Amino acid sequence: MNETLTRQSSWAFLPGRWMVFYCVVVMAAFICNQVSHHICFLFIAACLILPIIGGRPEALKSFLALRRQGWVLVGLIVLMGLCALYAGLIGLVKGYLRAMFLHPEVSDTVNYLVEHAILVIPLALAEEVFFRGYLQENVFRNLWGQRCLGPLTSKNLISALLFGLAHSASYLSPIELTKVCSGLALGWVVERSGGSIWPAVALHAVSNIALSWSKLLIGLNIPWL
Repeated sequence: MNETLTRQSSWAFLPGRWMVFYCVVVMAAFICNQVSHHICFLFIAACLILPIIGGRPEALKSFLALRRQGWVLVGLIVLMGLCALYAGLIGLVKGYLRAMFLHPEVSDTVNYLVEHAILVIPLALAEEVFFRGYLQENVFRNLWGQRCLGPLTSKNLISALLFGLAHSASYLSPIELTKVCSGLALGWVVERSGGSIWPAVALHAVSNIALSWSKLLIGLNIPWL
């Protein structure tokens, strides 16, 4: 009887708890972005530890499970995205600017990508654990299930809005609200992966690394931007 009351009391405070956790994550991101990127471990730790403290064990096991679903979808998205990005850069430089498209040395490219991957992969994992795993597939799934708002599930839409707001607040930039779109895409991938976050982690990490790679190419070919 006492155990049942304790469980019900825990569920009663769940909405307030996730809001507190969300504020902690946003504050950690703000400190990382506005003070020093060298302390980004605070943000990563908050995203990884808070779901363990506040999440349901069965939900944690579910979104951390490695499943077969979603990997083919992510592979197709990555392939099409990389081809579109590379073709777009070549078209801009050679077609519009009428200039030779330059590539960095292979060793420079490898070093640049490895350096960024060391930071990007843990950040992608942390963000997916908190926003897609904990918020979307734990808290909001418990509150609303698979309820939809138009073509999107409520849990995906709200977690994506919070994802965009967190980026906007931590960078002090309204432009970062565009991250709502990437949040919707990543949440959709999680839903197509049976609730597992790992395909979304891979897509998130590869997307960020690809953006870093494109900045390297832009710096070589369009240095005045």
